[in-house]
Amino acid sequence: MALFCRVRTSRCRDLRKRERPYRNSYHHLVDYSGANRLAEKIWMSEPTGIVLSVAAVAAVALSVAYAYVRKGSMTLSLVVSNVAVFVLCIFSTARPGMYTITSPVVQNLGFRPEYLLPENFLSAYTLVTSAFLHADPIHLVMNMLVMALVALPFEERVGRSRLLAVYLVTGALAPLLHSAFNWGGATLLIGASGAIFGILGAFAVLYPNDRIVMPVIFIFMRVPVYAGALIFAALETVYAISMPQGNTSHFAHLGGFIAGVLLAVVLRKTGIAASGRTGVGKTAAAAAGGRVAEPDYEKLLVLAKTDPQKEMVKKMRDADVADVRDAWMEHFVSSLECPNCKRFLSHDTQKGRLICGCGYEMFYRK
Repeated sequence: MALFCRVRTSRCRDLRKRERPYRNSYHHLVDYSGANRLAEKIWMSEPTGIVLSVAAVAAVALSVAYAYVRKGSMTLSLVVSNVAVFVLCIFSTARPGMYTITSPVVQNLGFRPEYLLPENFLSAYTLVTSAFLHADPIHLVMNMLVMALVALPFEERVGRSRLLAVYLVTGALAPLLHSAFNWGGATLLIGASGAIFGILGAFAVLYPNDRIVMPVIFIFMRVPVYAGALIFAALETVYAISMPQGNTSHFAHLGGFIAGVLLAVVLRKTGIAASGRTGVGKTAAAAAGGRVAEPDYEKLLVLAKTDPQKEMVKKMRDADVADVRDAWMEHFVSSLECPNCKRFLSHDTQKGRLICGCGYEMFYRK
């Protein structure tokens, strides 16, 4: 699963003072020549570090803006931004290898629990920026793989703006649980996994019965979201208790998951989530005994582009039993593509609407 890397390093200013071998996050000892030490002093100088850090933030902002301007996938933009920042970190460290810990970008944008202390509170922005940093290629690839598997279907359900909000908010809140158990510590926390666990938690609350592909015991399986969420939440709880001193902050994972669950409760009040894929006749209004308006079949026929789709609408119209009509409606919706971006539409049964992450929306009831 995703990894939130906990790196035991000294402060950036200490790195500039020392010229002895440096032990990185995986406790791998690396020696340096005089030329490399000179290059390190240049890269770690304050003006250069600030410029590189601003460039990293700009890369993230541009990737996110591209998703809005081109009406593209926010998930893809977040993956691209994480990769771009990682490449910048690799090229900004003078020490050999594929580890980013000595990069001024990581030192300036990574989060430490001590930043929550009153005297360091101006550095609290790193709660957000640390969610775009990774320690090494494996750390990056694992996080981005899991994010693609979880965030893509979630984005199709809630849209790009809400996905971005969940990523940023839960990514920022994830380190707080770790900080509560390590108050005032100087341990560096980096990684997108807190945000990924946040997305998983929100997904499990809003659409628990959706099925997604997830790595379960080294095997990729298609499982209900709630099952995957429960499995990984349980594993992280066990890891947090049994391995509190490892390089992975399992408390940060749990913090992100809890934040995602709580944020989903807020999002649900906005009406974005249906109560599962249960059909047009089984909404909250129906459960309360209220009458649910039938679909406007003329509106649905506008979306029916193929003969099989038109036949589904006809069978919906002719059905005398509500459950049969609901089943045909679900089958019909699952075959539809967004008229704007050609992605599959999501079905909000509570409000009787079809929605897409690009912003398309159509209410289909009379």
